[in-house]
Amino acid sequence: DDTSEQLIQYVDESTGLYGYLNPDGSVAVEAAYPSVYPFSGGYAAVRDESGLAGFINTEGELVIPCQFALVTSGFNYEGYAVVGTAGTTPNPLHYDGKLSLINTAGELVVPMEYDYLQNVSDGLALFARIEEDGTVVKGYLSPDGTEHVPELLASLPENQLPAPFVNGRAPFLDGDLQGLMNTQFEVVLPAAFERCISGSSGGQAVVLLDGMWYQVKL
Repeated sequence: DDTSEQLIQYVDESTGLYGYLNPDGSVAVEAAYPSVYPFSGGYAAVRDESGLAGFINTEGELVIPCQFALVTSGFNYEGYAVVGTAGTTPNPLHYDGKLSLINTAGELVVPMEYDYLQNVSDGLALFARIEEDGTVVKGYLSPDGTEHVPELLASLPENQLPAPFVNGRAPFLDGDLQGLMNTQFEVVLPAAFERCISGSSGGQAVVLLDGMWYQVKL
């Protein structure tokens, strides 16, 4: 379990700065930042007076200097966070900056060039990238920078993103029906269902067929 998630954000009313409290109310990290975010994966994003974000550890040490305009996802159990450039609009629905992944050393592990990027899950990050001719490339990104656009995504509607992997499985479309694939982009459950959801163990799934939900083994 990630005990860092138990730390609670607080504001020092005399300074207006933020820090973190332990569950018992004692100070875990002194209030020193104009803005802070929840801990995850042992780190928390904080913003300095310039408005840029970096990351502290549970000791309050600034281990990744404040340098990022945007943090869309804090560190997860796989050791990655999603950061980005400012873009030209404050509206997150119309974000036009670029996104990348960093590791716990603060290093970019993929280029800062993605228009949509989720954090890594089961070794793969869901991405979308708009090319110069307007073509939208959608697929899965490995932390080593390899982009995967499997043929199983061919039926995906133009305005829809692929589904993230959960417990090593992700749904795919074949026409109007869904199946499940693994992280090697191999079919583990044929596309024969209205909905497919990977089970908690990865060895089972919940499917919707003719309006009824069923549990199936993979």
